[in-house]
Amino acid sequence: MPSEPTQPSDVDRAIAFVKRSRSRYVTQNEILDMIIVNVTLRQDNATASTRTTARLLRRNPQLVQQVWKEFVEKGSTTTKPQAPRDMSLRTRLPVTSDLAKIIQDFVRQRRQDDIGQWRRTLPTSCGPKTSWNSIQSRNRQRKLPTGQPRGSWQNLGTRGERRSEV
Repeated sequence: MPSEPTQPSDVDRAIAFVKRSRSRYVTQNEILDMIIVNVTLRQDNATASTRTTARLLRRNPQLVQQVWKEFVEKGSTTTKPQAPRDMSLRTRLPVTSDLAKIIQDFVRQRRQDDIGQWRRTLPTSCGPKTSWNSIQSRNRQRKLPTGQPRGSWQNLGTRGERRSEV
């Protein structure tokens, strides 16, 4: 006959609540708690003060030892920033196919608006069927004024006329 599961005590529920509620990274206040509990136990000449501190604060003994060692060596401690995978930093929008479609439509509309604005800034010599490459090639094929050797652009003015040499 199977035994009936025991009801969790208030202590068990409190411990489970703290574990669920506490974040994975160690805050500055928790580090200070580790240090003060460790110091208090050492003043009372308690054996295994680091393990006792870890047990009381429900933290890993290696973490408590690392914090204590860093404090003894440097006189201060450092905290690590919150992990980027934490849910508090993520978007709160539900990821659904409808939301993805809305975002895609928005991006598509913005691209069309940007292209339309870019086309309006093109020179007036561009018709709707004129491509940007044909404009660039037409500019490259511009002929030099007669009698001027290729590569001597320094004698040309802003409109292509030859400057008089002084």
